[in-house]
This record gives sequence, structure tokens and C-alpha cells, in this order.
Amino acid sequence: MTEGLGIGGIGVEAMAPAGPPSDSDHWDDRRASVSLPNIPLPCPDQTLDSIAALTGLLNGLSPGRETIDRVFGSPNIKTDRAFHAGLRWAYGVLGGLGYGSYEQFTERHGFLPIFRPFVSAATYERAKGKLESNAVTGLCQLLFTNNFTMQRNAYHYCVDCAVESIQKRGYTYAHRTDQFQGVDFCAEHGTTLLTLAPGIRPKGSLAYGLIIPAADDDWRQILVPVTPLSTAPAWRALGVWVKAVLNGELPITSVELRTTVLQRQINEIPREPGDPSSPGGRCERHLLRTYGSAVLETLGLSVLGGVTRHWPAFLALGTAYTDHPLANLLVMSALFHSPAEFAQQVADFQDSGPTVASRPAPAARPRDVTLNLSILRAFYREPSIKEIARQRGLDGGTVESVLRLHPDLQQRREQFLERQLRRRMRRVVEAFLLTHPGANRTAVEEHN
Repeated sequence: MTEGLGIGGIGVEAMAPAGPPSDSDHWDDRRASVSLPNIPLPCPDQTLDSIAALTGLLNGLSPGRETIDRVFGSPNIKTDRAFHAGLRWAYGVLGGLGYGSYEQFTERHGFLPIFRPFVSAATYERAKGKLESNAVTGLCQLLFTNNFTMQRNAYHYCVDCAVESIQKRGYTYAHRTDQFQGVDFCAEHGTTLLTLAPGIRPKGSLAYGLIIPAADDDWRQILVPVTPLSTAPAWRALGVWVKAVLNGELPITSVELRTTVLQRQINEIPREPGDPSSPGGRCERHLLRTYGSAVLETLGLSVLGGVTRHWPAFLALGTAYTDHPLANLLVMSALFHSPAEFAQQVADFQDSGPTVASRPAPAARPRDVTLNLSILRAFYREPSIKEIARQRGLDGGTVESVLRLHPDLQQRREQFLERQLRRRMRRVVEAFLLTHPGANRTAVEEHN
């Protein structure tokens, strides 16, 4: 057996991890009796579904539902999503995979660490608790990722990483960093990533992020280079930033400290004729010059229009998008040469001990606007603050002040608006099926 393919002995039963029981311990009483003789050694930056696929192949299981059932506790778990259930189950069945704790296992192979430097500590702990207890429903709402596609649909691979892995282990696997939205170049080699050639459907272990030459077709024939959205140096380095965050190499700071360091770096950018003087406006211009408006629009972060208009200015001022991983990494990659430079500037700023500029104080409570049932209904039904203000004969600033004075209301508002959107989308699908009763899933998705 080649290096890295497995550890453990034949007939060894997987033991549940030490520690207090979680909800996943009650999924099924059979976990303690699930026997997987060959437990793989996880590779650096390997995705969870790729680990599961390798486990199945080593134990003579099909890489599909049978493997998912054994490794994650249910055959119906969607392992191609960034967040899925069954992680605590997998940690117990796989004997910890050589890690000392469940937290180490998920930090090394899950996608949640991409949020660690940007969301609050309380939010991050709640998210970890939801994953551990298999309560993944509502996790996207908690992290405000409903409009943010974090993981790509098709796997991406680096040709140099693939060659090295096949020579060393006999197979290649999907790297977690390469699957992040916007990463077109390998973080280690700088080469353009590969993906499935057009017209080829993934099969076998390839459908779960694992390529073994003996089991699949020649990977050089089925994988082709992706078309990068941009070739700008900052775009080529985006994978380096993603890898640094996932590996815990980016300092965890307060929003105030992070935005202060960003503003200092923005002020170092040479000001061109016509550029605004404010840090937010200059940040917008710099991002447009660095990436181009088309790239940002493709990522769902348009600067010039739509609901995300002027988002770099909001982020630079610390008023919005401060917990959005991709938005933060795009700004950092455009302003700093490397994660190490950003970390050094944060350390220098902390050592110098200046007073960190705090966020602007919330607006004073509006005198003539009370939080009654009518405006509550408007907040929960209408996404546009301007439209709410128009309906009630107020200015937008007054309505925003009411919303800022009630943080819990603002969080619940986002959840209610998400439900409203889902209801509207469901009605569209139902109306389409009434007129097209023979439509398949692809036709419904295209119409939707």
C-alpha cells in the first residue's frame, strides 16, 4: 500500500470520541458497531467528501451513498455543500483520523474557519456548536451567507499538486482551498487550476473529489484548465489569502482595528486625478482598477449597482460587509502583497498603542417615530428601506435609525426576508409546474 493510504488494523471497531454527548450521538445506536478496517490518513487541506471517498475505496465500498452512510451516518447527507451534517459521527467512526480533538478535525478540513477572522467570537462559537450537533439548518442565516456562494459546484485541482500527490500517495484529491469561490490559481504553485472538461460527467470517486488513476480515466484527459476571471496579481494571489485564513495564519482582530489598518493602507495608495479623498471612495476606485467591474459583478459583489453598490466603502469604514469573507479577502489582496504583510501591520499597530477609532455612534432615537406593529410589518415584508420610508412618508435616514436602535430586529428581519424570498421562489416553481407538468428538474432550475 502506498504511503498515506491507511492506518489501523483489520477488525478494529471505531470508538466514539471522548467528551460530552451531542445530538449526533442519538442519530443511531449503531455507530459503536460500525467497522471500517482501513482508516485513511487525511492529507493536508483535503476536503471532507474526499476523505470519505478514500475511506470507502479502502474498505471496498461504493464511493456514493454506501460510503456516505457509513462515514457520516446517513446516505442522504449532501456532502457537496460547504456545511453538512454528520461531522461528529465521522470523527467517531473514523477514530479521530489521528487528531486529538473533534475541533482539530473540523478546523483542518471544514469550511467554517474561513469565517473565523471576520465574524464575532460568539457567532463563530454558535456556528461550531450547530455543526457539532448536526443542526446545520439556519447556519447560513447565522453567518449571513444566503447570498454568498462559498463553495463551487465542480471540483478544481492543481496539476502540480496532482502530480506530486500521485507520485507520493498513488492518488490525488480535492484541496479545500481550491474549492473556494474566486480561487482560479493554486495557492502553492501559482498555476491555473483544472476542472472537468465540458461534456464529461463526474463518476465514481471523481464525483467526490478523489482521483485514482487505476479506478478512473486518465485525469489528464478529463481535466482542463479553468478560464480565470482575471489575471491581475491580486487575483492570482487570492488563493494564498484563502489558505492563510483556513490555516489560522491571519490575525483575529476587532472590526475597529482591522478597518483602521485597512484605512492606513488605503491612504498609502497614490491618489490619481479625480479620485475622492475619503478612504471608502478611494478603496472603491482601487478595487475597480485592480479587478475590474465585471469580475466583481460575477462574484455577486457589484460596486456600481444593485444591492451591493458601494460595498468597499462600507467595508473600509467598518459599517457593513465586515463579516463577509470574500469581500474582506478581495480588499486585503488588493491592498497588501501577502497575508504576512497584513499580519505585520496589525502587530506593529498594536505595539505602537494608538487609540483605535471606534465606530460612529448610533443615531439618536427619532422623536416622532415609534416602533409599532405597522412599521414592524414593513420591516419584515419589504427589503428596501427607501420603499418603507416612502410608504410611511419618512426619510430613509430616519427609518435606518429605527432599525439600528434594535439589533435583534435587524437580525430577525433578514431571516423573515429570506423566508419571503423562498415563498416567492416556490410560487414561481409551482406556477411553472402547473403549465408544464412533464418538466424535469433541469427545466425547473432554468426557469427559476
